[in-house]
Amino acid sequence: MTASPPHPGLIRLSVTFLVIWLSTLFIAPTSVQAEEILYEVDGVRVRVDLPLAENKTPRAVALWRAKRIAFDRLLARLAPQNVLQEQEKAIGEMRNLTDSLVRRVVIQSERYATDSSSFAIVANIAFDREKTRQMLRDNGVLFTDSPMPKVLALVGLSTASGWRYAGKNDPLWRAFSKQARARGLDVAIPLQDVEDLVNLKWGQAMAGDEKTFDWVIKRYGAARIWSVQGQVGEYPQQADQKERRFYAVGRLDAASRGADAVEIKAQSVGSFNSLQEAEQTLLEQLAESLLDQVAKEWMSAQLSGANADAFVDLDVRFGGDLTRYADLECKLRDMAEVRRLEVRGSRWDMAKLRLSLQGEPARLREWLSAQGWRVSEDAEGAWRVQLF
Repeated sequence: MTASPPHPGLIRLSVTFLVIWLSTLFIAPTSVQAEEILYEVDGVRVRVDLPLAENKTPRAVALWRAKRIAFDRLLARLAPQNVLQEQEKAIGEMRNLTDSLVRRVVIQSERYATDSSSFAIVANIAFDREKTRQMLRDNGVLFTDSPMPKVLALVGLSTASGWRYAGKNDPLWRAFSKQARARGLDVAIPLQDVEDLVNLKWGQAMAGDEKTFDWVIKRYGAARIWSVQGQVGEYPQQADQKERRFYAVGRLDAASRGADAVEIKAQSVGSFNSLQEAEQTLLEQLAESLLDQVAKEWMSAQLSGANADAFVDLDVRFGGDLTRYADLECKLRDMAEVRRLEVRGSRWDMAKLRLSLQGEPARLREWLSAQGWRVSEDAEGAWRVQLF
């Protein structure tokens, strides 16, 4: 990796990790995901110091804070940071009305400290989708609640003994999945079989190799590959040094098909008291940086059409293969981005559909291609969709 330790005399330990992150194109999230994942904020932790000055119960104060923390997390899922900063005044007014948007509160745990110095809760808070959407519109806040597509996380570890995939119990995997859940992002593990090991080479992928990307798109429907690299190690001890110190360095890169160079998105450097602290902090920072970029790119692509639907006419030619057509129509109806699907005509070998679509039509076109359908456009602007 390019990022170097912060001192030329550092001793590197053999703790190096690499993540290849495949953000997929338009994988159809169901309407249940749109409401249950995006509008439910789980695991909100609040601690209230005691005693309280005001005449309120610790539980009531903790819940009040938890709802507002959850609301801020929800907004981070619906709009990019620059939009929230531009609408800071409107967001502040909406935050005062948080209670009216809450649909359900489930307290996972609550406890007093053994010395009664504090009270803490962990809560799951669900918001009313329609009320939240309407309040955002009324305040002129541009947003999108099209859930981000499912993300395939191929997590690998490179150590002194060689390369291996990281399982779900590995600290690296847990760091990424924890951050993903907090943001309402659905994460899946690729097949991790011999074909992955043979065809998905990190160096070729990060160089934008055409064949590698062709394979990735064919197998996983992915068009973007993220690489997270990190190292932790110990500083050389000085003669007068009493305590050991450890470093952590990391970098987030992005690559696309045909790219001439890797695009550096974020870097991280830190100094810590223990190797465990260095590794855990670096994992959390890299996971947060990566998910920030995934969310930012997805939202930016969606916001231009977030509050207005586009209409797309599809002339689907399925050659009598009703099973393939039924599968296509079912997936289209399940897409959160498809507000409405209307069948305008059909016969044994073709169907005419009209979609009311939220988001960029180009992404739908890419998804259709990944599903094995050839897409062309006729003179009147309708899409002709045929099986390969």
